[in-house]
Amino acid sequence: MFEQIYKDLSTSLPEHLDLIKCDPNYVIHYHDGESLELSTDRVRLRKEVERFEGESGGEGLEGFLAWVYLSHNLAFARLFDR
Repeated sequence: MFEQIYKDLSTSLPEHLDLIKCDPNYVIHYHDGESLELSTDRVRLRKEVERFEGESGGEGLEGFLAWVYLSHNLAFARLFDR
């Protein structure tokens, strides 16, 4: 989406921004000293969720990510891509 916006403005994203991947991209720290690392690496993320929620948590994560994917595509098709 961002690349298209810059293209529409007759320029390119890399001419203006250097995008850097953060890994992990988010860390939650709990009061008891435990932490949860959220990563864009799906295997790593699932293992981290299963550490707290067990195997069913990993399965729930996969269902959630599938739902997010469909919602994202629908939103772009109906709203943002117009």
